[in-house]
Amino acid sequence: MDFLANRCQFDYFWNEFKQLESTMKKATNFFAVSEFKFPNFSCLKDEVDLIDQIGKVTDNSDFSMPLVAFNTH
Repeated sequence: MDFLANRCQFDYFWNEFKQLESTMKKATNFFAVSEFKFPNFSCLKDEVDLIDQIGKVTDNSDFSMPLVAFNTH
């Protein structure tokens, strides 16, 4: 029973190594033309909103907020 289980596992890993070997022997083509994919702008609104919040002066005139004064002297 153990022999069959070990043989099955060995065959699986042997096939994996053979596939890896054939993949590694392929010539790399660094200058291949990449596939063009059209932009979908699916998250553009969220990013624009986040960028819009950077540096924006927030209205802190709510009466429930405590008044904070900094002594910079």
